[in-house]
Amino acid sequence: MGGDTMQLEPSTFYPPSGVAALLRVHEGTLRVWRRQGIGPTFVRIGPRKIVYRGTAILAWLNERTTSSHDHGASQPQRGA
Repeated sequence: MGGDTMQLEPSTFYPPSGVAALLRVHEGTLRVWRRQGIGPTFVRIGPRKIVYRGTAILAWLNERTTSSHDHGASQPQRGA
C-alpha cells in the first residue's frame, strides 16, 4: 500500500483526525459513531477533547475482521 499507511502504536493516544485518516472516514463519521456507540471506544479528556487509545482501535478492528466466506453467514438460507 505504499507510504500512506499509518503504524498504530497500542500505547499511544490518537486524536479523531488521526483515527479518521487511519480508517479513511470523515471525522464527522467518527462523531456519529461516538453518539451511536458503534465506533472504537474513546477517552473524553475534557468537555471538548477526545482521544482514542491505540489498543481500542486495534480491538475494534479485530472485532470486525472477517474472511470472505464469513460474509452473510448469519443470514438465514433461502428455503430453510
